[in-house]
Amino acid sequence: STTDAAAVLPLEMHERSLGCLHIGFDKASEADRFDLSFLTRLAELCAAGLDRAQLHDAERERQSFLLDASAAVAGTDTFVDALRKLATIAVPRLADLCLVDIREDGGRIRRVAAIHADPAMTAMVAELASRYPPDPSGPHPASRALASRSSSWSAEMPEEFLRATTVDDHHLELVRRLRFSSYMCVPLMAANEALGVMTL
Repeated sequence: STTDAAAVLPLEMHERSLGCLHIGFDKASEADRFDLSFLTRLAELCAAGLDRAQLHDAERERQSFLLDASAAVAGTDTFVDALRKLATIAVPRLADLCLVDIREDGGRIRRVAAIHADPAMTAMVAELASRYPPDPSGPHPASRALASRSSSWSAEMPEEFLRATTVDDHHLELVRRLRFSSYMCVPLMAANEALGVMTL
């Protein structure tokens, strides 16, 4: 059907755009019955309701993830097995890719899990894990998270960052083909010691 008049208002909450509210009128004269302040208030109420619904869904998903993660860890025999199961649960619920590195005796870093949401990327992720673990003294964000015992993240991974954190042309090509665009590194802490780091 067609409308003679329409009002389109943004749905915003906490400086975040959630969508828009579109109200159509069969006759232009019907639109005159509603002033802008009323329509603006209606959009604000819709945005608040949508925001609450999204927060509820996010909290429910967070609780579900924690329950699944706890159950998976409880059913493992070793620390490494637990980390591998956590990585499997994290993808794709938290991210498209999950890498888990642990610190070994002597300071060397070993990558114990590398999971990608796209099965076509499995071989490349496995190669990344086996050939290119982070250098403990290098600029890789996982290495920095282990050293600082603090999380780090970036919404962007520009070309200069990729070049700085890869060791050769093949490593760089792997990272490009895996389409890395952002990351979050979280140290795995126990007794104030960083045992490893999870990268999403």
